[in-house]
Amino acid sequence: MNPSNPSFDCPDCKTNIPGTNCAHELSRLMRWTKKAGCYSYCPCGYPVRAKDIRDNVFSGFIDSNREATEEALIYCETNNGGGHVYFGTYNTVSKGNGKAASNLSSCAVFKRYLSYI
Repeated sequence: MNPSNPSFDCPDCKTNIPGTNCAHELSRLMRWTKKAGCYSYCPCGYPVRAKDIRDNVFSGFIDSNREATEEALIYCETNNGGGHVYFGTYNTVSKGNGKAASNLSSCAVFKRYLSYI
């Protein structure tokens, strides 16, 4: 994989998908397919964009508390505008691609959500 042009393969249909896998991986684990307003790159219908998931799947904004220990749906946006999603806390991931917001190069925006639509 080229770090400047990342991609990954869908484990189900083997389609090569440009970008990082956080939205796709969380969608697969939560069984979110063909969500209205979310772009899907592969025939499986799992969303592939973190911002789409934040805008069209997440609901019930809780807070931006990076110290919270109760798990929630997480959206983090890096300094360069890239989005990242998972289920966990600022430091831990229970469902997602294993990368917590605390492990990103930056996290300019951090939001916790209660549930999904």
